[in-house]
Amino acid sequence: MKVQVVTRSFNGGKLSPLMDSRSDQARYDSGAKTMTNFTPLIYGAAERRPGTEYIANCKSASAKSRLVPFEHSVDDTYILEFYNQGIRFFKDGAAITWGTGQADFSGSGANLDNIVGHWLLDDNAGSTTVLDDDGNTHDLDTTAFTNTLSETGKVGTGCLNLAGGDAPETPDVDAFTFIEGTNGTFSVSAWVFVTDTAALSIIMSKWDTNAKREWILFLTEENKLELRLHDQDVDKFARRTSDTVLENGWRLVTCTYDGENVSWTGATAANFIILYVDGAAAASTATNDVDYVKMENLGSKFAIGASMATDTIANVWPDKIDEVALFSDILTPAEIATLFTETTFELTTPYLTADLFDLKFTQSADVMFITHPAYEPRKLSRTGDTAWVLEATDLRTGPFRDQNSDLAFTITPSAITGDITLTASGGSPFVAHPTAGHIPTGSTDTSKSQTGALFKLVHASGDEVVSHSFAGNESSSEILVTKGTTWDFLTDGSWVGTVKVEREYGNSGVWETVHPVVNLIARNVETSGTEEVDDAQYRVTMSGFVSGPAKIQLSVRDTSHVGIVEITAVASSTSASATVLKTLADTTATHRWSEGSFSNRRGWPIDVTISSEERLTFAGNVSEPLTTWGSAIGDFTDFALGTNDDAAIQFTLVGTGQQNRIRWMLAKETLVFGTVGGEHLLGASKDEEALSPTNVKAKFQTSYGSENIAAILVNQAVLFVQRGGKKIREFLYNFEADSYKADDLTVFSNRITGAGIVDMVFQRTP
Repeated sequence: MKVQVVTRSFNGGKLSPLMDSRSDQARYDSGAKTMTNFTPLIYGAAERRPGTEYIANCKSASAKSRLVPFEHSVDDTYILEFYNQGIRFFKDGAAITWGTGQADFSGSGANLDNIVGHWLLDDNAGSTTVLDDDGNTHDLDTTAFTNTLSETGKVGTGCLNLAGGDAPETPDVDAFTFIEGTNGTFSVSAWVFVTDTAALSIIMSKWDTNAKREWILFLTEENKLELRLHDQDVDKFARRTSDTVLENGWRLVTCTYDGENVSWTGATAANFIILYVDGAAAASTATNDVDYVKMENLGSKFAIGASMATDTIANVWPDKIDEVALFSDILTPAEIATLFTETTFELTTPYLTADLFDLKFTQSADVMFITHPAYEPRKLSRTGDTAWVLEATDLRTGPFRDQNSDLAFTITPSAITGDITLTASGGSPFVAHPTAGHIPTGSTDTSKSQTGALFKLVHASGDEVVSHSFAGNESSSEILVTKGTTWDFLTDGSWVGTVKVEREYGNSGVWETVHPVVNLIARNVETSGTEEVDDAQYRVTMSGFVSGPAKIQLSVRDTSHVGIVEITAVASSTSASATVLKTLADTTATHRWSEGSFSNRRGWPIDVTISSEERLTFAGNVSEPLTTWGSAIGDFTDFALGTNDDAAIQFTLVGTGQQNRIRWMLAKETLVFGTVGGEHLLGASKDEEALSPTNVKAKFQTSYGSENIAAILVNQAVLFVQRGGKKIREFLYNFEADSYKADDLTVFSNRITGAGIVDMVFQRTP
C-alpha cells in the first residue's frame, strides 16, 4: 500500500546514498536524496538558489583562472582574476578599465597638426636633455641625468618621475607664449600620475612668480584640475577649475583655450577654456575678472612639471609624468578622443597557470601579501581603481637560519659598505643555480624572485668604550650603538657646564639629544638606555663649559655587531658578490654567519597572515617546513630577532614529532596551523597573555591533516579541507573537552564534494 509521508523540513540538505537505510537518524527525516538549484534553510523549507549574472569571460578560454576577493571594507571591494602571469580587476559588477595613449600623433587615427612641442619623456640617458619629438627642436633640460628619473611610463618606453625634485625646463620660447588677438588659441595635453599630496602640483607652465606669469596648468591642493591665464599689466586672472577631484593613478589631462573666438572678451575669457580628463570634457567652473585684458609675452621660462620662482623650479610634480604636448590651435573633442583609448586594466605577475591555486593571501587595508613556495613573496598595493602595484616584499632584516657553529667555516667580506665580495673558507656556502641558488631569478615583473639570499655576518664591535675628559666646549669621539643594544653613561669630577649624549643616524650629520641636558655643579650622574630605532653613532658633547675637567664614559654592553648583505652574483661555491644592506663591522673572517631563511636555494614561504598582535607572519618553506616567522609588531619589514615583547619571533612546530609541512595558517586570538599530519595552535603560554619572543607555545590539537587549500574563518570556526580534498572540517573550541575539535561537516553528504575541492570561499548573505 502506498504511504504518503508529510515532510516538514529539508534543512538536513542532500544526504549521501549511504544514509538510505538509516531512518533511525534524526537527519534522515529532514534530508533529501536529490536537491538541485535549491538551498535548504534553517527554518526547514528550501528556496531557489540565487541566480548568477554574466560579468565577463575568463582571460583565457583554454587555461584556468582563479578569483580572489580584495576587501578594503564591506562597501569597498574588488574581485581579482589571477590568470597566467596577470591579474584583471573587477568592481561593481564590471571589469575595471583605464585609458591608454599613443606616442605617434601623426598615425593611428590621430593626425594632429599645429604641434608646438611634443615631449615623449622616454629619455633615459646619461645626459640632461629631454628631447622634443615634433621636429621643432624645443628640447628641455633637467638638473639630473634623465636615466636617474626614468621609469616605466604610461605611453611608449618610459616616463620621468619628477618626485617633487626635478623638472624639464627651457629659457623663454616665443612659440610657447599665447596672446589673445594675435595667437590666442592653444591646447595642452599630458599623462600624469595623480597622488594625494594636499599640495599645489604643476603639470606645465610658462609662469614665474617674479612678475612673469603667463599661463599655468596644475592640480590644486584638492587635486582639481585648473588652467589659469594671467594679465600681468593689471595683475588679474582668468581660470577654469574642474568641479571634481581627479582620481589617483594615471590620468590624461587636456585643456583647450579659444582666445580668438569672435565672441571672446577679456571679461569672459575663462568661458573659452575647456578641461578634459581621460578624453572626456570635465564639469568645471569658470572664474572671470572684468579687468582681465589679455596675456603678455613676459620672457618666462617654460617647464614641464613645475613653475618658476625667480627662474628656479617650484611646486614640482610629485610623481610620474608622460607624453606632454603643446599645440597652437584648439583640439576638437574628436581629436582628443584619439589620444585616449579605454582598455581593461591588467597587471603583470610572475605566477604561471599551474601555480595559481597554490597561492596564499592576506590583506591589511589597501595592501595584500601573496605567497607561493616557489616565488618570492609579493605585495599588492592599491591607491586607486587603476593604481595598483605588485612588488617583491624585499625583506632586508631577515629572517635567518641557525648560525654556523663550525669555527673553521668562515666568511670574509672585502669591505664594510657598498658592493663587496664574500670569500668563504672551510666550506662552500654559496650556490650559483639561477632557480635553486642564492642569486635572484631576474629583475622583471615575471621573475620568480628579484631579491638575492641574505647573509648575516657578526663581528666584534670596534670600539666598546669612549672615555673623555672635557676641559672646554667640545665633543668626544664616536661609538657605534646597534639597534637593540643597551648603552651606559656616567660622569665624574667636579665641573660646571652642560653635557649631553647625542646620536646620529646614517652619517646624516644631524645629531639629536638622547639623554636630557645635565647642568652640574658638584654632582655626577650614571644612566643607561637602549637604542630602539636603528644603528646609530653616539657621542658626548660639552657646551657652556665653566670649570672642570668633566670626565665621562660611554660604553655598550653588547659588543657584537650584526651586518647584513644581499647576494647579487655567485662566482663559485666559495666566492660571491653582495650588496651591503646593514653596515658590517670589519673585513676580517668570521665564523658567526647565518644564511637567510628565504631564497631560491632554501625556498619561499608557503603561507602568510597578519596576527592579532599585528605581526606579518610567514609559515613554512621547503627547507624549514614547520617554522613560522613573525615580524616586529607594527613593522612588517622588521624580522630582526630580539627579546623585547614587540620584537620579531621565530618558532618551529613539533607536534607529533613528524616533519609534516605546513599547508595553511590563519590568525585568530592565536595562530592556527594546518599541516599534512594535523592541526596546531601557536600563541602565548596563557590565553590572557600576548605572544612574544619569550612567551610562545605551540599546542597540537587534532590529527586529521590538511589539504593545500587556504582555510577560512566563519565567525569563531575555522573551516579547512582535510587531506585528500573531499571533507570539510570545522575546527572549533569545545568547552566540555577544553580543547579544539574538528567535526566533519560533510559526514552525511560524503559525495557532495565530487572529485575534490579546489578552493573555498564564504558568502555570508548569498
